[in-house]
Amino acid sequence: MRHYVYRITNIVTDYHYPGCRSAEIPEEDIGIKYFSSSTNKLFIQDQKNNPDDYKYKIVYTGDNRKDAISFEVKYHKRLDVKNHPKFLNKANQTSSGFDTKGSIQTLKSNQKRSTSCTNTKISRAKTYYVYDKYDSLMFSVKGNFQKICNDFDMPYYALWGSRTSERPIYTSKYSNFQGKPEWKNYQGWYLSSIC
Repeated sequence: MRHYVYRITNIVTDYHYPGCRSAEIPEEDIGIKYFSSSTNKLFIQDQKNNPDDYKYKIVYTGDNRKDAISFEVKYHKRLDVKNHPKFLNKANQTSSGFDTKGSIQTLKSNQKRSTSCTNTKISRAKTYYVYDKYDSLMFSVKGNFQKICNDFDMPYYALWGSRTSERPIYTSKYSNFQGKPEWKNYQGWYLSSIC
């Protein structure tokens, strides 16, 4: 058994997730069988849906778990993953667990993180696909779309309206943008129930 520290990078968004894992052959594990210990279900699903958008790097391998965790502690501390805007980690690893002390939970950082749906009817729920202005699939949502938008601080009403109008949001020369300033980043995005 080998113990390794990895770094997953989304080469499109430049977001990262470093972590620690044990496997017989790390190179045949990360990005193939294992997609991180992140609680962000959209991040893990996106790796499976868009494997070409991700780069997997093994930054450390060792023979015992204790040394791998020790390396991960130093690696997290050096990068300050809990506070860095381009890292999806919620906490820095410590030798006794995870350190979230001093981390700032902003709307933007929470947008990066998904929450699990507790809807018991989720298996029968419709799947919606969110596309960006380049017609690239950003993610799929199964379940309560309004709750997901609220959790990610996305413009629910504009996206929901694009489903029926067949027009990307905030693109009409007659539209008067109303909403949070950061929602302008979603210009050209649209929602579809067809993949």
